[in-house]
Amino acid sequence: MKLRKLLVPAMVTMFALAAAAVPSFAISKDFDQSYPLQPGGTFELQNVNGTVEVQGWDQNVVEIHAVKTAKLKESDLSRVSIEVNANAGNVSVLTRYPQDEAWKCT
Repeated sequence: MKLRKLLVPAMVTMFALAAAAVPSFAISKDFDQSYPLQPGGTFELQNVNGTVEVQGWDQNVVEIHAVKTAKLKESDLSRVSIEVNANAGNVSVLTRYPQDEAWKCT
């Protein structure tokens, strides 16, 4: 009887750990672009979701690497847009998400 009481929680714990170890299958699309930017120029980023990493370097170019990810279907990727406005003195990046829907991306 005592063994059974211990076995059930142990099995539940093992199932929960196994479920957590299964990778979530998401759909993604890379965005890779480069834009010239003269010394002293400005870079602006507007984003509401996801990790952002900015690194400096000795080139007169801004390289943008973004990954759009959707949990459910590939068509969700096209509902998020990455808009870039660039000239020699300024690079501005804006990520737009759907506003009027109960929709969430990662």
